[in-house]
Amino acid sequence: MSSKTTVEDLSKLLKKFNEDVLKTMVEATKMDYKNNVNEMSDDLIDWAYEQGIRKFVEKLDAKTLKSSMKEASVELADDVTALSTLGEKFLDSVELDPNGPEGFLSKMKMSTLKKFAQILNFETDASDEKQFAEDIADQFLLDGTIIIIGHLSEEQLKQTCENLKLKTKAKFTKANYTDLILGQVFSGILPDEDEEEEPKKNNKKEKKPKEKKEKKEKKEKKKKTVDGRKDSKARREEHNEQIKANRSELKDCKDYEEIFQNYWTEELKEFCKTNGVNSTGTKKELIKRILDFNEDPQNKGYPTKKRKRKAASSAKNKKKKQTKKSGESETETAANGKEESESAETKEE
Repeated sequence: MSSKTTVEDLSKLLKKFNEDVLKTMVEATKMDYKNNVNEMSDDLIDWAYEQGIRKFVEKLDAKTLKSSMKEASVELADDVTALSTLGEKFLDSVELDPNGPEGFLSKMKMSTLKKFAQILNFETDASDEKQFAEDIADQFLLDGTIIIIGHLSEEQLKQTCENLKLKTKAKFTKANYTDLILGQVFSGILPDEDEEEEPKKNNKKEKKPKEKKEKKEKKEKKKKTVDGRKDSKARREEHNEQIKANRSELKDCKDYEEIFQNYWTEELKEFCKTNGVNSTGTKKELIKRILDFNEDPQNKGYPTKKRKRKAASSAKNKKKKQTKKSGESETETAANGKEESESAETKEE
């Protein structure tokens, strides 16, 4: 679900976490624990998306919710005004969109998307609906991921940073560790170095105005590079091209992880449609169908039609039938006698 690269990067990051850390997050979200790291990672990302969207929806009024969904061609009855109902409809519409949150959001007007960005309180240099939609979807995922990681203890966060070989400082707080981990996926999120160095500033000699100015310019340039969406988008595009250049043909893939990391949902749907495979469902379901199809081209992933069983008669219906049969017994007996007679005549001939 979000901009593809962000989801993939988050998935790769979560898979590097220790299993006990993943288990803590899964249990905190009240999801079923699975021994498969890939499935746990997928479930956590889905949960993060849902929570990020729910958190956002809580900030909207009924009028904004309703008008934004109508812009996205969601069918709504005029009498639906309850905020809770509209919120669930918004969430369902996002989940059902084949192109994920950004696909759903990109159908809305620019003015609506700008309003969403203001509500989410983040800056962006997006210039069209698609770019706004991608940035907003990333913010949904970020907000939900913050909730998930917030369930970890400071010691677990510290250990995770060490396992990921991330540079930490002795005075890091839980918030610093969290930002450091999130910064591996979401651009612009890094521990504030100025806050960490502040206690030492009184022990240092006062720097000359020129040195201060150069340092300030260097920090601003660094911040601009980290926060800049253009740099981020260029990096994502380059990353996407590398994936496409090095990946195997989808028809030759035999491994779930290989498909998940190298193909996007719309590509999976297109492959399914081209080969007559069932193209509905989540990315996880599509991958499993494609793997089955690659192993057996006759397996198209459609449910087998089962013969309908005739419903058992209730005791009341049985009694009615018996009454009806007793009234018809004489007629049936005569008819049966006639049939037996005709059958005997046929045999004699």
